Amino acid sequence: DRAPFSVAQRAVMTAVYTVQLAPGYWRGPSHIGLGDIVKLRVKRGRLDDNLNLRVLQIGVGISDDGEEDISMSLGAL
Repeated sequence: DRAPFSVAQRAVMTAVYTVQLAPGYWRGPSHIGLGDIVKLRVKRGRLDDNLNLRVLQIGVGISDDGEEDISMSLGAL
């Protein structure tokens, strides 16, 4: 009975955005954490969207000059 529902759910492709945060913007998981909902404004070419997306992944790295390099993967609610 659930098969048609399962197939229909998996047949829809959902966009995942990866964004790079400006140095010093992120103040830790109490600021923006996994599962939080954030607003993303995409304005490039023909795209002009205001999206509410869930934080799926947070990547933290250190650049050569010692600054934190933060990226986040955002997906549909």
